[in-house]
Amino acid sequence: MRTVAKLTCTAFLMVALSGCSLAPYLEEHDPSLDRTIQAAEPSEEPSPTTTPDFTCKDVPAAVLHDVERIGNVGGGVRFRNAQMVPAGDQWWAVAVRVWVDPYSDIDPDSYGGGTVQVYITNAPSHPDRLLGSTDRSAPFASQAKDAARRCVEKLG
Repeated sequence: MRTVAKLTCTAFLMVALSGCSLAPYLEEHDPSLDRTIQAAEPSEEPSPTTTPDFTCKDVPAAVLHDVERIGNVGGGVRFRNAQMVPAGDQWWAVAVRVWVDPYSDIDPDSYGGGTVQVYITNAPSHPDRLLGSTDRSAPFASQAKDAARRCVEKLG
């Protein structure tokens, strides 16, 4: 029993000498000291992205080269009849017809020869560098892809 009393006295003595106070734990809670945090009001309404007009445009040669790099083609496989349509913000849908050189050893069916492929890219907005290719960033990717596909199909 003496050991328990010694430990208890030692603990109280250590608390008293350390400068700690047990008062916050022993006093009742004062609700007037509670603070409520309110959510900040948005300073500005986000502006909705305007729907672009899906007008067909010819693809510059540099952009076509970048799209071929995105599509990982080259050699006997090239992109022809390229048309681009705005996909919102800085993004474009670029549709191309896959062309396979008939004199190459490449099987046209393996690369989808004659089919139309559509890519989303921001290369036309930034001709000095290729920043990326993704559907998630373009606000109107699906509508622009459909419009670009129709543009290429009209060319035959």
